[in-house]
Amino acid sequence: IGVCLSFASTLFLFVTFNEQRKQFNESKIDANKDRFESTFFNLLSMLYQVRENANKEISICTDGKIQSLKEYYDEFKKYFFDQKESPDYKEIVEYLQQKKINTVEFEKIKDYLGGLYEKYIKEKRCNIGYYYRYIFNMINFVIGQWKETAYEKEYIHKYLNFIQAQMSNEELALIFYDVISHYGLDKNFTHQFKDIIDEYGFLENID
Repeated sequence: IGVCLSFASTLFLFVTFNEQRKQFNESKIDANKDRFESTFFNLLSMLYQVRENANKEISICTDGKIQSLKEYYDEFKKYFFDQKESPDYKEIVEYLQQKKINTVEFEKIKDYLGGLYEKYIKEKRCNIGYYYRYIFNMINFVIGQWKETAYEKEYIHKYLNFIQAQMSNEELALIFYDVISHYGLDKNFTHQFKDIIDEYGFLENID
């Protein structure tokens, strides 16, 4: 009986210790999540001010002809269609109209659109790169917090969706053209931002 009671006591202590450790880990995760969300939602609220600064800079650069990121994107679309007489434009449009494109055609499309965006920026003399960098750093902050954790898939997509929801289709489209251009290269001359938004489907909700 003594041996049985001793074994039962030891088993009870083990179960108690295991439960306490589980509760401690859950409390630690909750505390980390609270700290993360405090910083994240502060960054998200600051996005409005960063956007307003970008709108003001666009207005100043264009002498008031363009007032916002939306209009900035609309002007880029017009700039694209103004290239209609160019042989390169006609070739790219033909590729885009195909149901399937191969790797070579894909790279030609990407290089053409990225290069055209760069020419547009230079002609407007208005590069709002800090706006895109702010978005990039917000996305990186989310990924850095939750990547390779048990909550990776759930939380990364959840918080990236919060960022995406704060942006218009025009803003998301501008990010796309920026990341495929030379402006989207990082210090190692790779398109890291493009790879990230591809991996996590950041632009999945726009045409």
